[in-house]
Amino acid sequence: MLKKTIRDLSTHSIIYSITWVASSAAGILLMPVYTRFLSKVDYGILEILDYTRQMLMLVALSGLRIAIPKFFSEESLPSHKKIIVSTGTIYILIIGGIGCLMGLFLNDGIADFILGNTEYANLVDLMLFVLFFELIIMVVTSGFMASKQSPVYVGYSLSKLVLNITANLYFIVLLKLGVIGMLYGSLLSNGVIALVIVVHSSIVNGIRVDFAVMKKMLFFGAPLIGAELIGAILHNADRFLIRHYGLLSDVGIYSLGYKFPFFLNALILQSFSFIWLGATLYEIAKRPDGAYEYTRVTTYFMGIYIFAMFSLSVLSQSIVRVLADEKFFVAHEIIPFVAFGFCFDGISTFFP
Repeated sequence: MLKKTIRDLSTHSIIYSITWVASSAAGILLMPVYTRFLSKVDYGILEILDYTRQMLMLVALSGLRIAIPKFFSEESLPSHKKIIVSTGTIYILIIGGIGCLMGLFLNDGIADFILGNTEYANLVDLMLFVLFFELIIMVVTSGFMASKQSPVYVGYSLSKLVLNITANLYFIVLLKLGVIGMLYGSLLSNGVIALVIVVHSSIVNGIRVDFAVMKKMLFFGAPLIGAELIGAILHNADRFLIRHYGLLSDVGIYSLGYKFPFFLNALILQSFSFIWLGATLYEIAKRPDGAYEYTRVTTYFMGIYIFAMFSLSVLSQSIVRVLADEKFFVAHEIIPFVAFGFCFDGISTFFP
């Protein structure tokens, strides 16, 4: 049974890793372009907006990314499984829309709080629209992951990546719009994929709401918000502290150095956690030898993960000098510390 579990995890992880390999490769290959056309301040602004969006996303999702796979796996009838995905999708369309509209009225206050200047309110507006589309994509793809439709997930992810890269190059390189060009690119790519994926989900799962199911998912998922939010703050508070006590350009340097361990983490951990948290974890829990399988998977995975982070730390200076513009070279000093921290984060995947 352990061999079957590892084979299943490996197969789906490899499929999911296609997205992360492509995304990480694109981020690395385009880094010389981005670091040339974006300033250190631009990088700092984008990083703070990105992590603000992630924290708002955790609150709006209300634990649905975990609740949907859990209740999906417990249902035996295909029709009931479809209702779970449909209910979650409609919920996030309504709650996400209301929340983002409220944010538009508070954009000045948000901009002043996170970036220290109300002049960035227009950037906050764009960030909120991107957030709304990402919420939709994340909930719908949770249904694909729960049903182990990894090729469908990868197809949408790669399509979004291609759209995003194309739009970014157009807005940043050709139009030279800087930070606002990056936000336009994210808005365009996420908006198109969100529209298509909602139509797809509606055709496959229907447009139905079961309030009893919604109540169960929220009661299960809502208590997880606190833990996930604390985790996000632990990961992201450093950017806000650097901005508060330093400059946005300092955030930009730190952010670039952070990206290398983050790319490696995405490549190894994220692709694995999609299938692990999306389905396999709950399947193992039902088996007589579940505890043994759990410990073996944890040991094998963490051994590979720690070795990869150590290798990145050793090669950090050479990597940054090859890939980044000269003004960002000092960022290599950040990499070993961030990589070390990610090793502790990796093991938290096994304690959901």
